[in-house]
This record gives sequence, structure tokens and C-alpha cells, in this order.
Amino acid sequence: PVWFYWVDIINAVNCFAICSAIILLLGAGLFGFMFMDDVFTDERERFSKIIQKVAIVGVIFLLAAIFIPSKETLIEMKIAKYATLENAEWTADAIKDLVDYIANAIK
Repeated sequence: PVWFYWVDIINAVNCFAICSAIILLLGAGLFGFMFMDDVFTDERERFSKIIQKVAIVGVIFLLAAIFIPSKETLIEMKIAKYATLENAEWTADAIKDLVDYIANAIK
């Protein structure tokens, strides 16, 4: 039960990282293009440093979004941990026994 809680928490962090990366990188790009115009020459240097910092934080969130696994990936990793050849053979034998049991019960 605790494992599923942490899977949900990690999934929420992944969603937050994706949303933050999109907002920050789009904002940095939008303001970057806005301050390329000659209208804002007085404030260009000050805002360019802010835009660079926002872009760096956006890239960090983007990397976090890429490398934090999703909920589905975490569940697949947990299943793959137990999906060994021995377990697959055991499951196949158990299914065969179940089918035989059902067939005998019907007779």
C-alpha cells in the first residue's frame, strides 16, 4: 500500500515538472522575443538576465520531467521485477491445472 502512495506522489511531481517546464520555457521565449524589439532598450539588460534565469529553471524542470518516470512506467517496472521465467512457468502450470479442474468439474 505504501508503494502505491509513493507512485502517486512521483506521478504528481512528474506532472508538476511538465507543467512548470512548459510555462517557464514558453514565458522565457515570449519575453525574449518581446525584448528583442527596440522599444525596451532601457530595460533590456536587466530583463535579459531574468529571462536567462527563468529559461535555466525551465530546462531543469524539463530534465526532471524527462527523467522522472510516469505512474505507468513505475508499475511496469514493478511487474517486470517479478516477471521471471520461473514465475511465468509457474503461472502457466497453474492455469493448466485450473483448466483441468474446471473440465473435470463440468464432467
